[in-house]
Amino acid sequence: MRAGTGRLPCDFPQRLRRLKDLAGCTWDDFAEVLGVERKRVLGWLRGTEPHGGAYHNLVKVACRIPGGLRILLGEDLVAPVRED
Repeated sequence: MRAGTGRLPCDFPQRLRRLKDLAGCTWDDFAEVLGVERKRVLGWLRGTEPHGGAYHNLVKVACRIPGGLRILLGEDLVAPVRED
């Protein structure tokens, strides 16, 4: 995936599972932390992409977990900024 395409990595469901596991949550707990119903998170696992406030909350949670943003979005999207 190229940065700026607005699309999530093809393996996003696996990334979401890994993030949930690192957070030490059940799917119910994970959904509660994200402020969504469990069925919405399960939909993401089946290929629906998060959007709006749910996506924002997912990124916020990923930022609180060491390496979480990289896990969620992929290395190519969170590469260090080059200083000139």
